[in-house]
This record gives sequence, structure tokens and C-alpha cells, in this order.
Amino acid sequence: MSIFLKVLYILLIFIGCFIALITLTDFKYKFREYMENRSKKLEDKLVILERDFQNLEREVFEKDFYIITKFMSKQVSKGRTPVIELHFENEKIVYRIVGYKHHVSFVRCTVKENQEESDKKYIERKPPKSIFNSKKWQMKKPKPTVELEESGKMDYNSLEELFCADLVDGICLERDWNKLVFWSMGIGIEDQPKKNDIV
Repeated sequence: MSIFLKVLYILLIFIGCFIALITLTDFKYKFREYMENRSKKLEDKLVILERDFQNLEREVFEKDFYIITKFMSKQVSKGRTPVIELHFENEKIVYRIVGYKHHVSFVRCTVKENQEESDKKYIERKPPKSIFNSKKWQMKKPKPTVELEESGKMDYNSLEELFCADLVDGICLERDWNKLVFWSMGIGIEDQPKKNDIV
């Protein structure tokens, strides 16, 4: 093989390697650009989803606040004491919003179970005579009686002020409404109808 052909082969190999290197570099650049664009699009989608979720949370809060406001104003106008119970993740703590004529209160209630009192009532109970000797008859074990111990009571001029304020345990209802497990509406015990009042 002549020297000319050898030089030509070497040049061709060199040119081929150069073209391959350029192609690979261009591919790497395009691939990197594609991945960056894709990650940017995903970030934009996440931002949009987060914004939509925040808007949905805000909408839920505003609807709930409207319902609570209407309920409390209606009950206060009837001379009753409306109570809103708020339950977060801690089952041992219940928060209450209590409505009055000229102000509202926020109260932290600790749930205390009194098993001894329930057991005492259970022991004192007597079975009916007709089934006293029956082997199938069994007394049901009573559930513990629940008491709520109130603490940290704070008064506010309006519901708007209460919902925006920093409350006990670092709670702000406007900010932490999405952390609620559930909430319920009711009236005070003294306002509930008694058996004698029901016709």
C-alpha cells in the first residue's frame, strides 16, 4: 500500500472521529437543553397546581366562614349561645368558638376520660329480674364518661378578629383552616330543649 493511501486513510479516520465528536457534543447539548426545558415546564405545572390548590383551600375557608357567621348571628338573634367545635389531629384537645351578643370567645378544651365513674355506675346497675338467672345475659361494659376541661379563654370583638388572631397553641384559624380534621356546629347545653319541653 502506498504512502498516499495510508495518509488518506488516516485523514479519513481523523475526519470521521471529528464529525462523530461534533455530533455527540451537539446531541449532548440538545439533550441537556431538552431536559432543562422539560424540568422548567414541570416546575411551571407544579406552581400552577400549587396556586390552584391554594385557591381551592381559600374558597373552602371562605364558604365555611360564611356558614359559621350566618349560623352564629342567627342563633345569637334567637337568644341562644352558638358553639363551633374545631378538631385538629390531637384527639385529646378540642377548640371551641362560643358566640355571645357583643363578642365571641375562643376556648381550648382538654378531653378527660373518667373511667372510674363509669365503672361505679356499671357496678351499681342491677339486671332485670326476669333474666337475672339467664346465662346468655351479660352486662355491657360502659364507655368512659368524657369531660372537657376549659383553659386559655380569649375574647374578641368579632369573628373576623378571632379568625385573624394568633390563638392558643400557635393557631391562626385563617392560616390553619386546612389542617382541621373536622368541625361542627351546635348550641350551648343550657339552650338545648329539655325532655319536659318536648311535646
